[in-house]
Amino acid sequence: MEVTFIGMNCVKVVGKQVTVLCDPSPTGQPGGDVKGVVDTTLLTRAAEKSVKTAGRLFDGPGEYEIKGSMITAVATADESTLYAVSVDGIRVGLLGSVTAELTNGQIEALGGIDVLVFSLKGGEAELSPATATKIVSQLEPNYVVPINYDGVLEAFLKEVGSSPEPQPKLKLTSKDLPLETTVVVLQPQS
Repeated sequence: MEVTFIGMNCVKVVGKQVTVLCDPSPTGQPGGDVKGVVDTTLLTRAAEKSVKTAGRLFDGPGEYEIKGSMITAVATADESTLYAVSVDGIRVGLLGSVTAELTNGQIEALGGIDVLVFSLKGGEAELSPATATKIVSQLEPNYVVPINYDGVLEAFLKEVGSSPEPQPKLKLTSKDLPLETTVVVLQPQS
């Protein structure tokens, strides 16, 4: 499986059987022009339906299956949706522009997360480094992948005590999951 940060809040998760796109941007913006086949598009904010989507569209709470991959979608108080997607035996949490700590109900509904992806910036709200760190502590993922981080990445990395080298993609198998939480910074690929 591989995770690619396209740009802004857009992430592409590619497995052996399924390709998932989360939060594409309008065409012409970073994250708007995505290459390759996409089986499903996930929107963390339903109001973002003006974007160009591919495959089946999911934009609200529920449980879905596509090509053998289970998707759990959980609502938030601010009408956004958090996703947990199982791809190649790895559970990827796609939180979009979450701005507050998760509730116990949201944590339970998402289940165990191996790779956590969330935006440090989103619209008018930013996820503070302290709150981002609390979310990481709540979910205890193996990998943490911050996205949409211009101007705030250093503060987050300082908060978590990490200084990873940016890379183009995160490629892994279920056998590759580290025992300690590891931060991975992906370079936008738009």
